[in-house]
Amino acid sequence: TCGLIVLAAVTALLGAAALGYAATIRYTEVLLLLPVLFIAVVTLRRSRTSIMESLGILVHWAIPVAFLAWYCWSNFGAPWKTGYTYCAEDTGFALKYVLGDPSANRQAHWETLVTQINWLGLFMLWPLGILGLIGMAGDRWKTAVPLILWVLPPFLLYLGYYWAPVSETSVGYLRFYLTLAPCLIMSGFWLLQRAMSGLGWTRAIALGVV
Repeated sequence: TCGLIVLAAVTALLGAAALGYAATIRYTEVLLLLPVLFIAVVTLRRSRTSIMESLGILVHWAIPVAFLAWYCWSNFGAPWKTGYTYCAEDTGFALKYVLGDPSANRQAHWETLVTQINWLGLFMLWPLGILGLIGMAGDRWKTAVPLILWVLPPFLLYLGYYWAPVSETSVGYLRFYLTLAPCLIMSGFWLLQRAMSGLGWTRAIALGVV
């Protein structure tokens, strides 16, 4: 039992550090701190051990992010300035990109995303993943909320990004949503597992094939 507790603690700390490191590769991955914060708050208890565990997770997430902030401060003059500052890419987010502009013949990004994720992304599994998140929210909200916080903020953010090739064969836009795929896949399989419970083995196999 002690070994499992230690393993879980080490996994949590390494996971937090990995999420912090992800934010140094693509800055918007800082949004992955939201599910970490939720889990830290929900699991927090009025004990010194619990508080130290939650603080340890946040500190491990912050270590690679602090290194990036120091690097940006040293090279660009401020911890919040990056190379994107000098090419105006950090200001390329607006609601008009989400909604599109028929007068300018600009397709809405939600249309682009649905087309590309259906054509080259998760195929039929992505709507199952969304339905799985909704179903999980009503069944086990403590599991569903961090998963929703994992998916929803980056999903909405990149719908408002100015760059989104409309070609069905382009995978460039989908790279922004790559870190959301594992969550949607897990949620989709959770929904399928719930649907298969109570079925005979032939129906379960048929549903699994689908």
